[in-house]
Amino acid sequence: MQRDVKLGLLCLFFSLYINLSSGQKQNKMLIGANLFNELNFSIQKESDTGKYMGLDIALVLPLTNHVLYSPSFFEIWVIPMRVFNDKGIKLRYIIDLNKTKNNSVSTLKLEYAYLKSNVFYKDPGSFAGSNSSPYSEFTQIKNMLSVMYTKSTPLGDSKLYFNWGIGIRGKLIERKYIVEGTRWNKVPSNKIEHFPGASAFMFCGFQYQLSK
Repeated sequence: MQRDVKLGLLCLFFSLYINLSSGQKQNKMLIGANLFNELNFSIQKESDTGKYMGLDIALVLPLTNHVLYSPSFFEIWVIPMRVFNDKGIKLRYIIDLNKTKNNSVSTLKLEYAYLKSNVFYKDPGSFAGSNSSPYSEFTQIKNMLSVMYTKSTPLGDSKLYFNWGIGIRGKLIERKYIVEGTRWNKVPSNKIEHFPGASAFMFCGFQYQLSK
């Protein structure tokens, strides 16, 4: 079922991409990066109202391969590192909302993401040094749908834009355990869990406009 959904979304994305790439309206293309681990390419077409609609395709690259998942209070600084443990693809549909006098553009984006993680580990006893506390290692597969508001502001008169955005997402997670037990007694595991989730998020990055 998941495979059919992913194939359907990919087919829809590429049919929309071909439609945007053809026709007489002006197009603009951009390349960029978000959060240092996402590279994206965007193509947008001017509508009859003068606003742009388009598509993003983004490649997510892992920057680490072993991240603490549930830190203690004194280790909460590692939580943002979770996003750097994923790899996969994101597809976005873009709708321009408005354009200001300084050429900043506000957009609404709808996103589908398919991400696989490298290894996460839970080690709640690490800070206290307890060898009898629970311990586990696992990987995750996430299918996510998100809606976000973004704003792009040009840096001076250049074609380089600073982007930031906020949004909410729903996700279906498949978690595959590799190791369970305690810090003192770690044993192999093949347990698999499935569960939904939801979260708010924010991001920032840069885009460069290749053409218009």
